[in-house]
Amino acid sequence: MEFLPIKKDGLKVYAGFWNRFGALLVDGLALALVLFPIQLILMWLVSQPTRGPIADTVISNISLPAYTIFFHYRYGATLGKMVTDIKVTLPDGSPIGFKEAFLRSYVDLCFSIVTIFSELSAIGNTDAEQIQWSGWLGTVAIIGSIWFWSEVVVLLLNERKRAIHDFIAGTVVVHKRFAR
Repeated sequence: MEFLPIKKDGLKVYAGFWNRFGALLVDGLALALVLFPIQLILMWLVSQPTRGPIADTVISNISLPAYTIFFHYRYGATLGKMVTDIKVTLPDGSPIGFKEAFLRSYVDLCFSIVTIFSELSAIGNTDAEQIQWSGWLGTVAIIGSIWFWSEVVVLLLNERKRAIHDFIAGTVVVHKRFAR
């Protein structure tokens, strides 16, 4: 596997923490704007005893991984990455495929599925059972936080600014002008 150089023409090739953080903020805003109409519909559904909580749980937990996988596969970048002029590529700068897009979001998708299962299991249960599921959700949240911060630490400590999900998928995030 051949990697792009660390610098080319005196410019950094790989997108660093602040570029990726800016992209994450834009993605959060974009996702919130897209989901707002859906949330209005869900507010109506919540008045329906069972459908509302189920729909809210599924949509709110699947939307981010689905958005990320779709945009990375289709464009090599989410809306946030497009705004910050960075792109996900293979190590040589060539475009990624569905496999890489999926693998980059695989762990987040697993967290989403576990959260959906846990929340749906708690719906309609007795208070004691809901408390038990809440404890499970708290554990999942702690593991999710550990995952997130380990991603940040790994990104900050390697020369090509790869996060763990980049290692899993075999990808890098580069400034757009260096992508093929």
